[in-house]
Amino acid sequence: MADTNDLITMKASVGPSAVMRGMKNSTHVYFDIVTGEKTETARPPVDLCIVLDRSGSMASKGKLKTAKAAMKSVVEGLSGGDRFAVILYDTGVETLFGLETYDLSKEKELVLSQIDAIKTKGCTNLYGGLEEGLKQFSSTTDKTRNQKIFLFSDGLVNAGIQDSKKILALATSIADKGIGLDSFGVGDDFNEDLMRDIGENGCGRFLFVEDADAMEQFVSFAMKGIFALVARHAKLKVRGAGDGVAEKMYGGDLLGGFVLNDLTTNNSRGVLVEATLSPKECGNVELLKWELTYKDLDNQERSLTGIVHVEVTEDEKKVREVNVPVEVARQIRLAVEIDLEIEKLLDQNKRDEAIKRKKAYMEGLDELLKLDEDNIKLKSHVLAQKRAMKDLEDRSVSIQKNRKLGKKNMYKAMHDSGEYCMNDYVHEIKKVS
Repeated sequence: MADTNDLITMKASVGPSAVMRGMKNSTHVYFDIVTGEKTETARPPVDLCIVLDRSGSMASKGKLKTAKAAMKSVVEGLSGGDRFAVILYDTGVETLFGLETYDLSKEKELVLSQIDAIKTKGCTNLYGGLEEGLKQFSSTTDKTRNQKIFLFSDGLVNAGIQDSKKILALATSIADKGIGLDSFGVGDDFNEDLMRDIGENGCGRFLFVEDADAMEQFVSFAMKGIFALVARHAKLKVRGAGDGVAEKMYGGDLLGGFVLNDLTTNNSRGVLVEATLSPKECGNVELLKWELTYKDLDNQERSLTGIVHVEVTEDEKKVREVNVPVEVARQIRLAVEIDLEIEKLLDQNKRDEAIKRKKAYMEGLDELLKLDEDNIKLKSHVLAQKRAMKDLEDRSVSIQKNRKLGKKNMYKAMHDSGEYCMNDYVHEIKKVS
C-alpha cells in the first residue's frame, strides 16, 4: 500500500501480515518514508553557519582535530552562490568569518589555513556561540536560500548561560526563524542529553561523531541534508482506524507524532508503530490511519494521508508468518531496551546475567537472519551486536568502561544499519530510561 506525492512515497508494512479473528492481536506496522531523485539540477543557494566549540575540553581525545577536519570538508563542499560563516566560542565568542560569499577558487587556501590555526582555550560558552550564529542571519530576508547552522561541540557547558532550558529555547527560536540546526556530538564523552535535545529543538539532526574516521561519513550525510533537501519539518501522526488501536510509537510521541524534520533525496526514513486489533469477522480491514505533514521548499504546508489495512483470518499458519522487514525494524529498536537492561545489570555488578541477556537476544537475531540472509540492515545490526558481545565478555575490561563501550555500540548499530539520523534512536533511549 503506497501513497505518493511527487518525490515522497509512504509505504506501510504490517507484521505479521495477518491477524486472527475472534481474539486480541498485537501487531506492528513499519512506515517507510522514501524520497526519490529530483529531476532539476539546480538547487537553492545555501547559507551555512558553522559554530565551533574550541574550549579546553575539546583538546582531549582529538576532538578539536576531528571537528576541524569536518569544517574543512564542509567548506570544500560549497559552491558559487553559497555563503558561509564560522563562529568560534570558548569563554567568549569570536567571528572568524562573517556570513558572506567567498570566492573559494581564490580564497580557499586562506580559509582552510585559518581553520587549521584554531586552538583550544578557555571555558565553554555554548549559548553565546549559538546566539552569535543566529545573528549572522539577521540581515537575510531571502527565504529561497537554504539556511543552516552546524554546531560542533562536546556540550560540556561551563561558561555564559548554562541553563539547559534557555539553551534549548534558543535552539527552538532558531528553528522558528526557518533556520535548521544540526548538532554534532564530538568524542565519546560528550553531553548526550544536551546535544541531542539541541538537534531536536532546532528541527535538525543530532549526529554522534566518535572520531575522525567517522567524521567524513556523517559530514557527507549532513551536507546532503542541505544540498538534496526535499521537505522540511516533516512529522508523522498515526491513529487507530476501524477497530484498530495505535498503542506505541517507537522513538516518538504517539500523541504528538514522530518528528522526522528534514527529508532528503534518495533516502529512506522508518517509523515503527505497535497496534492492537480484536476483529470479529474475516476479511481485509482497516488498522491504522496516518498523516505525514511537511513544508515544501517554497515553505508551503503539505500533507500526505493514508489507511493501513490488515488481513483477518482463521489460518494460524498465516498469523505466525514473519514479515522480515517489520521484524528487523522491531529487533533494532528492541536492542535499545536490551542494552538499557544490560547497563543496569552492569551497575549491579551482574556481568554474567548481562551476558546471558545479550546472548538470548542474539539467538533471536540469528533465527531471523536465517529467513533473509541477504538483508543488509539485519546483517549490519548482527555485526554490531557481536562487537558488543565481545566487549561484554572481555573480563579485562572494567564494568565502567564496558558501559561506555556498550553505548558506543548502540550508536554504531544504528549507524551501520543506515539509521544515520540519531534523533530517532536516542529519543527512545531517553523514553525508556
